[in-house]
Amino acid sequence: MVAAMLSEMIELTSEELQNLVGIDSEDYVEFAAYQASWGTSADEIIIIQAVDSSKAYDIEAKLKERVEHKRKSGESYLTENLPIIDAAIVRRDGNTVSMLITENIDAANSVYEKF
Repeated sequence: MVAAMLSEMIELTSEELQNLVGIDSEDYVEFAAYQASWGTSADEIIIIQAVDSSKAYDIEAKLKERVEHKRKSGESYLTENLPIIDAAIVRRDGNTVSMLITENIDAANSVYEKF
């Protein structure tokens, strides 16, 4: 199910990640970031391995800001996406930080927890 979900998303470059959430490439070791390929979907999945715990906290804060930005945007238009945004998960596990916003949140979180 998650593979099908990702096939409908576009993979973001480090520059696109910087523009979307303001995270500099010097702050992480590696990342995977996907965004819905159509503008009416709220779906975004971002997983980042920070260079250290301090940067992990900073990245977590920026991902929480991203969710809040999407929530405020959703209140103005595309209100049907609000339940998806409200169910978003932002979590930090050591130096790994993730943001999961998807209609299939349980499946995405289940895959994440297997890592």
